[in-house]
Amino acid sequence: DFLNADSFKILNKIRWIQSLCTGLDGMIDSPYLDDTVIISSMRGIHGPQVSELVFMLLLSLSRDFSRAMENQLNKVWERWPGKSLQNKTIGLLGVGVISEAIARRCKAFDMRVIGITRTKRKLNHFDKLVGQSDLITIAKELDYLVALVPLNEETRGIVNKHVFSAMKQ
Repeated sequence: DFLNADSFKILNKIRWIQSLCTGLDGMIDSPYLDDTVIISSMRGIHGPQVSELVFMLLLSLSRDFSRAMENQLNKVWERWPGKSLQNKTIGLLGVGVISEAIARRCKAFDMRVIGITRTKRKLNHFDKLVGQSDLITIAKELDYLVALVPLNEETRGIVNKHVFSAMKQ
């Protein structure tokens, strides 16, 4: 871990921590920080950057981009059918600012978007919202799964072999 509960052991005079990340794991659970320490995050600014990264990876996977790059380096001309993202179903585990940005972009690719959340509510760009307890059940509908939850005791290991086994090939 970049930060863990012991990271603040020697910083006994610290009064404010500004995380450059959205998540605060490794900070809020430190026994060396008392409740007078202010901890703030960059929540809300990462939507465009993370959603672009997700789409780079989705397109790379669906078009087998690593194989194309390897073939190019080896001067091999090989054709294979690329898979379109259109009509594919993506599950966004954790529905916050970043997943809302991803969902908006998924709709531009004509994808079906399922939000997997602790708090069911009506949101734009989502075709369906289900509870986190329904993750394995909904996994059978998913072509892709993106985990966007904070790392804590509740979420550690939430995506496991049972989830992957339940998903489409």
